[in-house]
Amino acid sequence: MATARREPAPPPSGLRSKRPAGVALHRARLQRYLNPGKVLEWSWGTVGYPNPVRFPPLQMIIYRPDIYELPSHRHKGERVYGGDGIALVGEDGHGRATRQGGVWQLGDRRRFETGDDVLAAGPDAFPAETFGPGLVAELEALCDTVPPDRIPMARQYATLVVRAIFEFDWEPFLMAAATDPKAFGKILDRFGEATLSILRGWTQIECVPVVYLHDDIAMTRGLIFHPDWYREYVFPWYRRFVETAHNAEQKVLFVSDGNYLDALDDLLDVGMDGFMIEASSMDPAEVMAQAGPAKFYLTSVDNRVTDFGTPDDVAAQLRKLHALHQHYPAMWVGRGGSVPSDHPNAVAFANLSTEIFGDGPEAL
Repeated sequence: MATARREPAPPPSGLRSKRPAGVALHRARLQRYLNPGKVLEWSWGTVGYPNPVRFPPLQMIIYRPDIYELPSHRHKGERVYGGDGIALVGEDGHGRATRQGGVWQLGDRRRFETGDDVLAAGPDAFPAETFGPGLVAELEALCDTVPPDRIPMARQYATLVVRAIFEFDWEPFLMAAATDPKAFGKILDRFGEATLSILRGWTQIECVPVVYLHDDIAMTRGLIFHPDWYREYVFPWYRRFVETAHNAEQKVLFVSDGNYLDALDDLLDVGMDGFMIEASSMDPAEVMAQAGPAKFYLTSVDNRVTDFGTPDDVAAQLRKLHALHQHYPAMWVGRGGSVPSDHPNAVAFANLSTEIFGDGPEAL
């Protein structure tokens, strides 16, 4: 049973025990990242913030990837690709993807050709998960597959908007939402019920300190829908998700591609603890200035710089992120882009990130 405590309690006597090693120390550093600005102390003392490019070893756990995970990530090794890098066949003839993972066909065209097909199906076409001992047992079994030197992170990828994209594909989804938003809202409510049940299940697993809550609410140039649409159909569910996690002392990392700045105040209002920032769509400095140093952040070098820039461009991005880190200490910085590890820009990131941020496990 996966029931390890998230962090040890300090001793009442104030005596110091020996500083731990391995996963216990990783967990302490992760708690430091998840609680920026708060005073944290263990029986053996304190820890610094994790080095943004030497992060504690996390492993994402995915419940029912056949429903809640990106189709291009399912059974990747079983795909057969053509010379252009496009998968020749996807699961059940749909959900096809590029070798790099970019999905170019979603939904079941045999069921959902139009927005009217989506509305006709209604919420009853999508049975919700049921919270209970059976669900918790499945989640515990998933946690038990995590190696002992890694920390599990619950990944909920297809939440509301993304679940709709996966189920219906873009055009039927958007047409249904525009044609009859209230009827479509009932379908979103069913997706919300499913996500809430899963998150309630994760609250029973003590070794999970953080939930990776993913929902692509934006594109490069801004939100997919007007903010008012999200305020009516999406953000009330987000509040319930966050409250559920917080009641179990879990943190929530909000993850969305694109530029969601117009919704950032709403996301802060529902209580999100941390934010993934896609640097090719938003300036990390702008997001952090608005959200503040009491939040934690996941970001990277701009994908366009990694894929199409030069090593000097990568260095400039890293220095910019390092300057931000002086004001926003809870940062996790990735390479970005999709180039292989031997590409000059990937090599530059590996070398320069160590030079700029240091090679130790804790921030300088």
